[in-house]
Amino acid sequence: MSPCLNCGKTGSAPTLNCDSCQGVLHFSCVGLSENEIKLTRSKSKSIKVVCNSCNGNMAMFKNLQTMISSLQAEFAASLNQLKTDCETQINALRESINNQQLQQSSQQFEDVVQEVYERQKRGKNLIIYGVPEQEEGVQRMESDCEVVSNVLKAVRPDFIVPQDLKVYRLGQHTREAAHSRPIKITLADESEVVKFIRNNRILKNNANFNNISLAPDRTIKQREHYKQLKRELDNRTNNGEANLRIRYINGTPKIVHLN
Repeated sequence: MSPCLNCGKTGSAPTLNCDSCQGVLHFSCVGLSENEIKLTRSKSKSIKVVCNSCNGNMAMFKNLQTMISSLQAEFAASLNQLKTDCETQINALRESINNQQLQQSSQQFEDVVQEVYERQKRGKNLIIYGVPEQEEGVQRMESDCEVVSNVLKAVRPDFIVPQDLKVYRLGQHTREAAHSRPIKITLADESEVVKFIRNNRILKNNANFNNISLAPDRTIKQREHYKQLKRELDNRTNNGEANLRIRYINGTPKIVHLN
């Protein structure tokens, strides 16, 4: 016979089996009489008799279950807090992005409005480059008015030069300047400016004015765009493309092929 799991002894004393490990136990080692054992076993199967070792293991198991339940609760609480923190940060980030996009959109809109205003304000202006500049102020003004009138008539013989046409030199006059300052004039409407720009090449074939050129009064953005277009034209020409020119189409400069 196997020894009792609690006392470690063998003998003829009444025994029962541990409900957990099925080892042998003396009735007396579990503190119950034979009648009490029979009574509890017959009344309820839920009453378990276990050895000291299994009882300790069960206590440890219950403690472990309690610890696991506690850890699970802490983990769930931490997970919920992490989820809340993430949602808060994501919402804050979204709000920040929306505010930045709103500010950028507002700034872009203001830039567009300002650019449209500048183009409308400059639309009637015509810039004339290459007109020689006299030293004296009065002589310079008289000379500029005469040359400008002759240039306009050379480009468009049918154009009637207004008697009150104002001629302005752009920039400050200096004796050391390597080039003459450009001249700005203002015409009646934008369509007149466009006609002069389209016929600008006529000056290249005129011996008196072949060093003079006409251009619209461009905004900063338009000047940057034109410079970029000019660089593209030079690159394409250097790469072997022929018959390329910059032409104004509906008021916008574009690179076109000449037929």
